[in-house]
Amino acid sequence: MSYGKATPYLPVIDLLKGYFKIADNDDARAIREKVTGKLLTLDRGLEPVLLPLLALLDQPVAEDPWQRLDPPQRRRQTLDALKRLWLREAQAQPLILVFEDLHWIDSETQEFLNGMMGSVPAARLLLLFNYRPEYRHPWGSRTYYTQLRLDALTPESAQELLQSLLGPDSGVGPLKKVLIERTEGNPFFLEESVRTLVETHALDGDRGAYRLVKSLQEIQVPATVQAMLAARIDRLAPEDKGLLQTASVIGKDVPFALLEAIANLPEIALKQALARLQEAEYLYEARLFPDLEYTFKHALTHDVAHGSLLQERRRELHAHIVVEIERIHADRLDEHVERLAHHAVHAELWEKALRYLRQAAHKAATRWAFRESSHYLEHALEVVNRLPERADLTEQAIAISLELRNALLPQAKHQRIFEILSEVISLAEKIGDRRCLALSNCYMSINCLELFNQPMAHECGHRALKLAEEIHDLGLKASAEHSLVSVYHTIGDYEKAIPFGLDAADISKEIVVENLRKGVFTIPWFLPQVCAEVGRFAQALSVGETLMGRVEAVENPFAICGMGIALGFVYLRLGNLGQAVPYLERSIKICGTYNIDNWLPWTASCLGLAYALAGRHGEGIELGNAAVKRGEELRLTRYQPLRVSLLANTYLLARRYEEALESAQHALEIARRYHERGPEAWALYLFAASMAQLQPEEREGIREGYLAAARLAEHLGMRPLVAHCRLGLGKFHAEHGDKNKAREELQGALTMYREMEMQHWPKQAEAALEALS
Repeated sequence: MSYGKATPYLPVIDLLKGYFKIADNDDARAIREKVTGKLLTLDRGLEPVLLPLLALLDQPVAEDPWQRLDPPQRRRQTLDALKRLWLREAQAQPLILVFEDLHWIDSETQEFLNGMMGSVPAARLLLLFNYRPEYRHPWGSRTYYTQLRLDALTPESAQELLQSLLGPDSGVGPLKKVLIERTEGNPFFLEESVRTLVETHALDGDRGAYRLVKSLQEIQVPATVQAMLAARIDRLAPEDKGLLQTASVIGKDVPFALLEAIANLPEIALKQALARLQEAEYLYEARLFPDLEYTFKHALTHDVAHGSLLQERRRELHAHIVVEIERIHADRLDEHVERLAHHAVHAELWEKALRYLRQAAHKAATRWAFRESSHYLEHALEVVNRLPERADLTEQAIAISLELRNALLPQAKHQRIFEILSEVISLAEKIGDRRCLALSNCYMSINCLELFNQPMAHECGHRALKLAEEIHDLGLKASAEHSLVSVYHTIGDYEKAIPFGLDAADISKEIVVENLRKGVFTIPWFLPQVCAEVGRFAQALSVGETLMGRVEAVENPFAICGMGIALGFVYLRLGNLGQAVPYLERSIKICGTYNIDNWLPWTASCLGLAYALAGRHGEGIELGNAAVKRGEELRLTRYQPLRVSLLANTYLLARRYEEALESAQHALEIARRYHERGPEAWALYLFAASMAQLQPEEREGIREGYLAAARLAEHLGMRPLVAHCRLGLGKFHAEHGDKNKAREELQGALTMYREMEMQHWPKQAEAALEALS
């Protein structure tokens, strides 16, 4: 269980092995024949899903079409292949897919289930799950989803269960009452209590016909089910207890071949002991074919048995398991790297643990499973620190740390990234690796923006640029310039940002593509947004479309998402909703599909405003609120003022003026706190616009609000915002009878809108001018 949650597709892979009847001793040829035969017998049209399924089963796939795909493309094809397989099987026969213990599910299996959900109504398909109450899923609103909550038994149901277990003898009546009170209706606790009473000879007879042979006063019922299980295990014969403890070290599910290899028992004695453990309901036979496998009756049974082992004995067993997995699965080790990593860590075999942890992390990363990859990399760093210091380990620590940074970035774990990069910079300085220093300073520059440390972001960005120029690395130079675009964009110094962005965008396509494949992002995706804020829309769209073409050629979801947000934002500021909405909807879908947490709030905020401008106020407000809330949860301080101001604008369009005023005020407060000048200017404007609707009698405050926003926007070169301020001032003067000032401001706004070829707002200025005359 401890490694299951960090193993991408683990339940799905187990399901496929059973479906294709793949045994542990099958070689690669046998596995390929079984998968191919089953698929083509079901439907020859399923041939395209063969390669993704073989890759998921960790079989070597040498075919060029698969090898040419990047990890995100492979991930998409894998999810599509799984869906096509089960839907085609459901056409051949009614199909039930059962997934247990979703509270331990990995993110890739979760994504597969999310995708399957949409097909349930149209297919002969039933999905059955069980999970603990803390598990959360997005299916609750589906009309075809039904939840059955399994609470503790009512006294009546507990009485019925005990009637079945104990029988009708009148002497056990008082005992039933005691058991119900002590177990609070927990059925597992009730069953274990009865078994304890039988084993301690307080009850005599057979199931359903027991009689009490000790007085009620003599009977001791442990206070917890764990205490009861521990007592039961202690009463086992030494041979049976040792076997149960050994099985617990393997895991909740116990392959017989592995247990046999480490149990140190003759075959007959092993099978007899297993039969006794099954009779006592500690273990069940979970699977007979293609390989015999046992499972613990309950997770608590496993935990208690495992906890009863001495630490030294547990470590010896973990080490033995590593050796036996390597022996039994010598030609299929890729399938077992997660288990090998788990057991090597607990065996304190640090060299092996480091190797298998890195392999498991790489395997997860190739499946675009960031959370799982970061889990293994964090453990790998811990292992490095346990090994004696040497040069190759320093290089490994740097490599692991940079891989971990890439895995944590989509999860928005910025404080942890700061700690990692600080250590990388220290190690790179120690060994004199200037390229690593340049790269880590690029990363640190971006990360410091997320942590509201703009001076350090500025310093690291320029340090990275200087190092990249000194070592003549164009790719790193583009990365450094990309980070500086982000720095100047954040502080509102747009004119300084644009030259760096244009220089980064001029880097040849080959360098950009190669860097993206390495996970180094040289695309200045904030450049189109910077250009949009100063009204250079033609330049913003030209650069944005060029960069989008480059990232689409690589099919990197992270980069495509970033450029989709950039172009969506440009079209939003331009007022072209027909173009803004598709880009933003595509990006928000990518965020959900690939767990790109850090960009979801920004995308949702922009899309919320786009919906509001299109008249879809309810959807816009819902998205905007969710974006602000998610940004706070992830502690994404960067752009939070702008996200809140976008929400204020959404409220304003929906004529919910009190919420608009409150949001604008909040945006103004946090913009000043985080020193984000551009969002501050927008917040000033929205505050004045909200006041004009909600409190029109506050004439001086409204006028001064518009003027303050216009002054700051003029200072920062934000021409579209200056035009909006002039439109607001024009309407304000018109409402208060000053037609000359109103006409001057409205005509100025209209001229600016037309010069920048902005849509949506010129009509408002024209209508206001017409009303004046």
